[in-house]
Amino acid sequence: MSSLHNWPRSLWARSLWIRGGLTAVLMALAAGAALAQENGQVFQDWRVRCAEDPQNVAAGGCFIFQSVIHNESKQPVMQIAVGLLASDQTPAAVVTLPLGVRVAPGVLLQIDENEAIRVPFERCLPDGCKVQFRLDEKQMAVFKAGVGGKLAFQDGQGRNVTLPFSLKGFTAAFAAIQ
Repeated sequence: MSSLHNWPRSLWARSLWIRGGLTAVLMALAAGAALAQENGQVFQDWRVRCAEDPQNVAAGGCFIFQSVIHNESKQPVMQIAVGLLASDQTPAAVVTLPLGVRVAPGVLLQIDENEAIRVPFERCLPDGCKVQFRLDEKQMAVFKAGVGGKLAFQDGQGRNVTLPFSLKGFTAAFAAIQ
């Protein structure tokens, strides 16, 4: 009886431990732009960056990213980074949005006309609010075949905001880090 009683706690603790490890790796991946070499390869709308300390970022120390810049202010409003987790070579993505977004609804990510997926915010840090998720084989195939995507979220006043991003060069950029 006690083993059944402890099972949810053990599963919950294991889930937290796994999620914590994923979070740590993905946070390092997202922060890697600051630590990365500035001379990364460019594949159309995606850029490759490699960290100075590959053990702290992702498998091989490299990831691909794209920044979405606001037309008027010329300030970045979103960055999406994709890399391979060092622990198991699984593709994972980190999206960074500016501080002040409403975190409760999370974000809606859609590639071309495919079904959108809802992803919760992981946390907000001084450089922005982070959305982190693994990309399974089906999702990677959709990214690789896609032309563009959009990310929808709510700003601090609850207004819906949709940011488009390009997938031009994604497949070649991702192949360069494998």
